[in-house]
Amino acid sequence: MPAYLFVFGNSPDLAQAELAAVLNRLSSPGKIASFSPPSLVLQADSPLSSQLFELLGGTVKIGEIFDRLPKTDPDELQKNIVQKLILAAKEKQKDKISFGISQIGETPPVNLLSLTKAVKKTLEAAGYKVRFVLPTRGERELTSVVITKEGLDEIILSQSGKEVLLTKTVWVQNFESWNKRDYDRPKVAPHTGMIPPKLARMMVNLALPATSFKPPAVVLDPFCGVGTILAEAMQLGADVIGTDIDPKQVQRTKENLAWLKDQYSLSTKFSAHQSDATQISRKIKQKLTAIVTEPDLGPNDLQIRRYSPESRQTLMEKLTNLYLSGLKDWHHLLPKSGRVGIVLPSFTISKDKELSLVKMVIDKAKIMGYSLSAGPFKYARPQATVRRNICVFESEKR
Repeated sequence: MPAYLFVFGNSPDLAQAELAAVLNRLSSPGKIASFSPPSLVLQADSPLSSQLFELLGGTVKIGEIFDRLPKTDPDELQKNIVQKLILAAKEKQKDKISFGISQIGETPPVNLLSLTKAVKKTLEAAGYKVRFVLPTRGERELTSVVITKEGLDEIILSQSGKEVLLTKTVWVQNFESWNKRDYDRPKVAPHTGMIPPKLARMMVNLALPATSFKPPAVVLDPFCGVGTILAEAMQLGADVIGTDIDPKQVQRTKENLAWLKDQYSLSTKFSAHQSDATQISRKIKQKLTAIVTEPDLGPNDLQIRRYSPESRQTLMEKLTNLYLSGLKDWHHLLPKSGRVGIVLPSFTISKDKELSLVKMVIDKAKIMGYSLSAGPFKYARPQATVRRNICVFESEKR
């Protein structure tokens, strides 16, 4: 049975939940053998398809585990890596090998430069033309960009329990496609704090039904902004509906989704309308599959630190009321077990003080007829000024 190593991005807990949701929905037989951020080992019953990999937003690379060693023995590592690279070269019928070695997680210390040079020397002695690429100085892992642009066979060293795992990368995230959807779309509005496309993808995957469903799904974003969440839902095969109280955002969404359909030759449908997010049920009568949204998150950390305690309290009450009013209205649009994926903010007031409304919203949502299906997961890029908390609620209609 094949075993796979999934390497996650900045939010491994969220990415792990996304992977579990996708595997469950696709009825892909497999068992999570271990989860040690930033990576996860999956024991599969049969080889996994690259089509499954392409659905994921939080996974940056995937490899197939080809050996397990009880300890880090440089000679044993060298021998096994050489054998795997030669096998890969023979499968491609090539006499040239371009490779790199990465370390993930708490792997026992290995001198990557010495190991890489030893592998190169052995491969050359076997008659191959060889080149290697090392991780950037100070790093232990090759990026997806480097692997793709350099055409590398990557070998990953990681640890699971007391074993050292040797993995050959079989898939890396298509960074060019992600960048295209993020930076090349016709309309942006950076002042509104746009949600990252990868986060949008993870949220859609978590909000779609837990089991296989008859397509197409219909996904609603009540705060659609420039359409980032809707774009990722369309990429997953869903028809989408977007609403926003700002007519300029509605127009931006329409232009961006029309561009997306053209660029990716999508057959999925979209529509966008101006509407108050807390009164959508009056306008939309279409049957929905899921709701995924990033509402108004309020000011960033730097701004809120200048607020008086009274102003902060007023802000938190205003935002909480907005989110709960939305959840109350959206409940009318969801089928039983229909899900809402929503971003809730928290604010860092000082080094040891955080202002958060997450628990209050979760508690109130339960009274409204929701259960917490997943989360809350913290998501924040290193440079982010707003701390996002991802929650997935499930309707408990009877």
